[in-house]
Amino acid sequence: MKTRNTIAILAALAVMAGFTGCKSDDELTARPAKEMLRVLGGDIEIRSSDETTVVSVSADCHWRVQDLDAGDFGSALTVQPREGIGDGTLVVGTDQNTTKANRTASFTLISDGGLRQRVTVTQTGSGDGMNLSRGSFSFEAVPAEAQPLVITSNTSWRIEIPDGTGWLHLDKTSGSAGAGMVQLTADPAVTDAVRTTTLVVLYGSDKSAEVTVTQEGMADIRLSAPEQLGRFNAEGGEQTLPVECNAQWVAYIPSSVTWLHFGETVDSTSVSHDGSGTGDGRLGIRCDRNTSESDRLTAIVIVSGSKNPQQRIVLVEQAGEGRREPDNSDNPNPSLAPIRE
Repeated sequence: MKTRNTIAILAALAVMAGFTGCKSDDELTARPAKEMLRVLGGDIEIRSSDETTVVSVSADCHWRVQDLDAGDFGSALTVQPREGIGDGTLVVGTDQNTTKANRTASFTLISDGGLRQRVTVTQTGSGDGMNLSRGSFSFEAVPAEAQPLVITSNTSWRIEIPDGTGWLHLDKTSGSAGAGMVQLTADPAVTDAVRTTTLVVLYGSDKSAEVTVTQEGMADIRLSAPEQLGRFNAEGGEQTLPVECNAQWVAYIPSSVTWLHFGETVDSTSVSHDGSGTGDGRLGIRCDRNTSESDRLTAIVIVSGSKNPQQRIVLVEQAGEGRREPDNSDNPNPSLAPIRE
């Protein structure tokens, strides 16, 4: 009986040895997992001005996007497609980052076999940023209505208006972060020339943008003045010269004439002492005493417009000292007495 048991044990050992000898080297060596999944380049970075970015996925298996955390992006962040098989691409969409701060989000790629890669999405902040709805404005000679400028900014801003731009008006010249509206209005044109100015919008610490504003000139200019001013006696004195005009005008006295001067211009849209006005007005003329026995004569030139200028010449005469003045009793307007021959 003992002999039989010994034979059975030896036979079993032989069979086990045969099975062991049949295993290959591959079956005895550890092998890596068959699945491979990764986002090429790792984490994703988007510039503040970009609205989409595309990244590549390298895989040899089925994968899906999971655990999407939009973080600072909120509903502005999208990741498409949400799953795929093998190599593919992910399109990460958002909007422009108009804030100064970076914003972040994250999601995880997962394979059916359990491979996982966590991906962080970062969009840089824009720093000081501003957007203007328009870069230029054009007004007619007689503006019909105000025109709006919308300013969208993540910082405070202010508008600088060049000196001498009294014809353009803004309802406000400064604002804070966010969206704001500035209403631009223009006065009616006073010349036939096109006028233009450039507004400078300052924002942030050292940034600026420009807005050009242009206005068309008047289509026609009308100018009227008498051909002759009333004759001054030798003592001199003051008279007024009526000017009828629908635009801006300027009067000139020859530079060689030292005895005639401009006084105050009244009844115009502006009071001036330099021989100019806008619209109808009365130009003050002051004459010095004539110490000579000879009469003296000069002319005042009035000009309006630049593209198609209108011009009027007004003669001015003064009697010499000791000369007898003519009898103007028959002249209905003594201040406009005719020149003596």
